[in-house]
Amino acid sequence: MKSSLLRSSVLLLAALAFCAGNLAAQQLVVSSLDASKFPTITAKVYLLDAAGKPLRDVSTRTIQVRENGTERRVTAIDCPPPVPVDALSSVLTIDVSGSMANTPDGRAGTPNMELAKSAAKAWIQGLPEGRSECAVTTFDQYGQIIRDFTRDRADLLSAIESLRPQGGTEYDAGLRNPPAGGLVVAEKGKHRRVVIFLTDGLGGGDEKKIIALAQQNNVAIFCVTLGMPAPDILKNIARATGGEFYEYVTTVPQAQAVYRAIQYRALGGEPCEVTWESLPDCNVNRNVSLEVPSQGLAAAMRYEAPQSSVPRLEVLPPSVDFGAVAIGRTEKEELTLRAVGRDVTITSITPMTPKGQFQLDAPATPFTISAGSSRTLAIRYSAADTAYRFARWAIANDACAGAVVFAAAGTRARPEPSIRLIRPNGGERFIAGSTTTISWDGVAPETPVQLEYSTDAGTTWKTITERTSGGSFHWKVPATPSERCLARVAEIDTAATAAADTGMRLTGAGEVILTSAFSPDGTMVAGASWSGVVPVWDVATGKKIRTISVGMNGPRPARAYYVEFSPNGRQALTAAEGNIVSVWDMASGREVAKFKGKPYNKTERWNSASTEGDVTPSPVFSPDGKKVLLMDENYTPALFDLSSGRKLRTFGEPQNGEIVTSAMFSSDGTRILTAGPDSAVRVWDAANGTQLQKIKHARKTEGATFSPDGAWIASVTTDDTVRIFNSITGALAQKIRPGKRYGASYLRAMFAPMEKAC
Repeated sequence: MKSSLLRSSVLLLAALAFCAGNLAAQQLVVSSLDASKFPTITAKVYLLDAAGKPLRDVSTRTIQVRENGTERRVTAIDCPPPVPVDALSSVLTIDVSGSMANTPDGRAGTPNMELAKSAAKAWIQGLPEGRSECAVTTFDQYGQIIRDFTRDRADLLSAIESLRPQGGTEYDAGLRNPPAGGLVVAEKGKHRRVVIFLTDGLGGGDEKKIIALAQQNNVAIFCVTLGMPAPDILKNIARATGGEFYEYVTTVPQAQAVYRAIQYRALGGEPCEVTWESLPDCNVNRNVSLEVPSQGLAAAMRYEAPQSSVPRLEVLPPSVDFGAVAIGRTEKEELTLRAVGRDVTITSITPMTPKGQFQLDAPATPFTISAGSSRTLAIRYSAADTAYRFARWAIANDACAGAVVFAAAGTRARPEPSIRLIRPNGGERFIAGSTTTISWDGVAPETPVQLEYSTDAGTTWKTITERTSGGSFHWKVPATPSERCLARVAEIDTAATAAADTGMRLTGAGEVILTSAFSPDGTMVAGASWSGVVPVWDVATGKKIRTISVGMNGPRPARAYYVEFSPNGRQALTAAEGNIVSVWDMASGREVAKFKGKPYNKTERWNSASTEGDVTPSPVFSPDGKKVLLMDENYTPALFDLSSGRKLRTFGEPQNGEIVTSAMFSSDGTRILTAGPDSAVRVWDAANGTQLQKIKHARKTEGATFSPDGAWIASVTTDDTVRIFNSITGALAQKIRPGKRYGASYLRAMFAPMEKAC
């Protein structure tokens, strides 16, 4: 989490309600939040009432800010006076693709089409009386003018009410393609020209041409996305044309508030700048509420504070080793305690082992070290013999993590290690984003260890760090909520590792790697990581040659769970939470395509590690590298053109609540194989979508795969059976029962390269 999280340029939405009545009057809109100068935080907020008018008499005394429930001191508020615009020529450009019939999160709620209608109506009703004019256009894969410029509000409201979802999503159709693109219509506007572009999906569009046309005609574009992050193309269009972008709109009050804020901005207004002072805290994830209690208005937002803001006590060095000390001599080593983040009070220093010949010289507790200051302690060792001895002290303090000091001396054969975990030792509860200390003993301080944790009572384990030493480790607790957490420590056998590790260790991802992929020529390897980055390494040198950031999921990076190289190795495809699938140019690192969907047969799992069989070798890219096969927003297999981003066709659709569970290309790319719904496996013509073969099963199908030559199909059903069929005739050739599966895992089938085994 670097500076991209310290300066949030995304436009955040209010989501905090005071009471059940009049929700529209309770929404504030936050246009940006800047934490780059922590602890000074600045947010730009549209302080508007339900009618879209600026609040009066707003001051530092009338606004309250809380972070994680704790009130912060508001130091300044600046509301620039508006520079009024006489009239607007606005174009409401609304996505009417088929997915607009869905709700933003696919669950119970208001359909996207109704969100769009409520926002558009708020815009029309809020237009100033007089010369302002408005037009309504829609788009799917084509554009349509629903109403040309008019001042007749009743006519505009009637036009909005008539909208119905259908078709696909094409940004060019909505913005620049004549005759109905929003920019084409806006060109005829007589007053200040603005386009409000609303969508719930990813679409193809020529960013440069859209921006050029908008700038040529002096049109500001404001972009709004429903239930999804704003794609880079829309962010760039908004920024380049003097507009703004808003993302993750999911409710009617949010949609209406956003359109009122855009209207206020279009009419010459600017957001207020609210500044407050944060404080150090153990949790870097800050949930912020900004309230105007007298008006019943509130906004909610999030940001991540820098790790340097976490109060902690540093011990340098964390361990000392006196080595060989002559019998009868006393040696002294010094260590430093340093307070980071704020003043730290040392409440006790307690021996964790018999002191023996060690003595720690420290002030009487409690004592306080000022922020940024340090205190020097001394450890003395008086040698009575040359045997190996060690001692440990726990330093209790009021910072976010305890501290441990380790000392060792002696040169005789050191005892066999009996490593054990000291903290956590059961019963602790940790907050996601907070920093805690993991400590262990039973080995020398310089002995390297590996730390792991589990969220499923030890069924699977995730790596905290592959290698550390010193007896303690500061760990930032990840967002993996569970009541079944365990931790473990293991000594690394350095001799065995050196002898056995003839391969290459690739490092630098900064987080857990969920899946990885080699390029076709074997020269590169890429890894999809928990932290939302996809590092790419040169296999020959082990050096990281590129890092791809897959984007944001709300206020934090989206976790990447899949990566795949194109057949020619010039591009890579990534899949991340939030239904974000992107294609990247490997030479430049530039994103060349983006889709809303998920790859088939790939695990999207955050609470446990991937296990063998979770991922099957069925590429998302077509064999010629020109198309991709994904599950679209309607849970249907869909073929997309890579160059244009256009959806070419779909293959089947959900039936009776069941969806297609797997989909893949044949090796020559001419056919597509799907499994489910209705307990069937189907073969489709990739060129025209015609169903070529349907193979019914008595039990539900969990997956299916082609043999390398496409002659055979292997299917897996819920009765733990693998069946082999002729892909042309559909005739059953073989039935295999590999044995009972483990737990709730899925069976997967794949053919051996020589096609003689499955």
